[in-house]
Amino acid sequence: MNARRRADVSVHASVRAREITFLEQPETRISITGDADEPTSTSVTHRTGLPKPVRAHTRYRDIHVDHTTAADVHDPGDA
Repeated sequence: MNARRRADVSVHASVRAREITFLEQPETRISITGDADEPTSTSVTHRTGLPKPVRAHTRYRDIHVDHTTAADVHDPGDA
């Protein structure tokens, strides 16, 4: 992906919560698979109200998480 054009595929998710408590330490992972062009694929997360990492049995209030994954795709037949 270059800065002059948009990605071929882009997915955005946004989550808000007034209050959340994690009962255990969450395991998170982002994986871009398929025919995505790995060097130009991006995954960006912005968190408000949540430290990194979060702690189990801790109450967090007024949280907001935005996540965007973008990738260029290519024809697997191209060399």
